[in-house]
Amino acid sequence: ACGLALSVRSLTPEAKVVERRAWIALFNANRDILIRTLAMLFCFAWFVRSGAQLGTEYVAGNEVLLQFITVAAFVLDGFAFVAEKEVGEAYGARDRRRLTRAMRLTTELALAFAVLISLAYWLGGGWIISNFIRDEDARLVALTFLPYCALVPIIGVLAYQLDGFLLGATRGRALRIAAGIVTLIYIPLDLILRDAFGNTGVWLAFLGMFVIRVIAHGWFLPGLMRATADPPQPLQQPS
Repeated sequence: ACGLALSVRSLTPEAKVVERRAWIALFNANRDILIRTLAMLFCFAWFVRSGAQLGTEYVAGNEVLLQFITVAAFVLDGFAFVAEKEVGEAYGARDRRRLTRAMRLTTELALAFAVLISLAYWLGGGWIISNFIRDEDARLVALTFLPYCALVPIIGVLAYQLDGFLLGATRGRALRIAAGIVTLIYIPLDLILRDAFGNTGVWLAFLGMFVIRVIAHGWFLPGLMRATADPPQPLQQPS
């Protein structure tokens, strides 16, 4: 603590201003990301709650399928993490060509793996559920709604990628606003569809949440592209 105090005192006034601004910017970015994360956690908790409102067999079956979604998210988030790093460097360098290339390559690979995961769930998910879930009611619910679960990787991969793009460019405000929009639309959508179609409505609303995430995050993508300009080319020396 004493060393930190002495270090701060040794800074010039200009350095203190720069440090203060940097800390404020860092705090604001982390605040926005925290709000966004809490909003997304709330949406997933609401999904579990919706199943619980229909009965124990539904919440148990939905929870089984949620583990499939979690595994897929862990895999697909790997591409989003790479996108964060590459987009962040390209955005910092104001290199639009590099930014576009990073977005395209990571998204192509992520989409390919999303299709493979969805196919694996379609073809092998029933075997996993039948052999690992003992409760008959929960097993029946999980098998019935497995097709909806298998669609999540294909739909959700674009949401994960857009998340990575905006995080890499530290567009915390955009992430916060998008998460708020998603939450405000998803909750009433779930209430309406659940009352009308039961657990089918719960899954339709859940899939709709990912679609809304793609639209809400994608809304901010043109602004990110406009803010990224190619660096000025060095002047050629006359020969």
